[in-house]
Amino acid sequence: MAEGGGLRRGKWTVEEERYVERVIRDFNNGLLHAAPGTTLRNYLSEKLNCDPMRITKKFTGDASIGKRVYHPRENAPEPAVERARREVAELEAAWRSKLQSQARESAASERRRGRHDDSDSDSTRDVGEAATRRIHAWLRRARRALKDVASLGDVDDIVREGEALRTSVSDAASAAAASRRARRARSTCTSSDEEATSLLVDFLRSAQRQRTVSFADESAPREPARASKRRRRDGDSDDDSDDPVHDSS
Repeated sequence: MAEGGGLRRGKWTVEEERYVERVIRDFNNGLLHAAPGTTLRNYLSEKLNCDPMRITKKFTGDASIGKRVYHPRENAPEPAVERARREVAELEAAWRSKLQSQARESAASERRRGRHDDSDSDSTRDVGEAATRRIHAWLRRARRALKDVASLGDVDDIVREGEALRTSVSDAASAAAASRRARRARSTCTSSDEEATSLLVDFLRSAQRQRTVSFADESAPREPARASKRRRRDGDSDDDSDDPVHDSS
């Protein structure tokens, strides 16, 4: 029987093929314990617990079973009938034993895969927690820099560190997405730090704006004091020349 009571599908095993070959032979010889008029296709489908189309696909061409119908052999020697049925039962038992062995191997494989997934999940969770701690530590520095008047050099260092941190977290999230439990791992690495990531981006933008404005102020040319005084003196002379001239006569 298939797992969960469903129909069997997939590859034919050697044990299954041997069992079916013997069933077909005894079916044609009328030695099976089956009702008269039973079709071979339906008989095999019931015995193998599979869809009749699986039988049809297996036996095509010269091996096609067509619409063979069962006719019990009359006056068959009882010893021959008993021997045939015993041998068929042995082949069926070997086939079912193979099915049980496959089921055990599949269950063991699932358990091993589960343990491997748990190990990957723990490793990914550790990476995510480490990234969270790094983000929070960096944000504390960034907030202090915004609150205090930080020098351009300090701002540059924090900006570079933040960009590297963002790249590192992004790489960790990509690695988590490639694991078997991608959604859970990705959530561990990124979802809990959504606010932190948003603050990271805001700070980078703010720091870059402050840096641009400060650089513009510091780089603007300053006029020498002597030249400024000369310009004011020249301006006063121009003003005097514009006064109307009084005739002394």
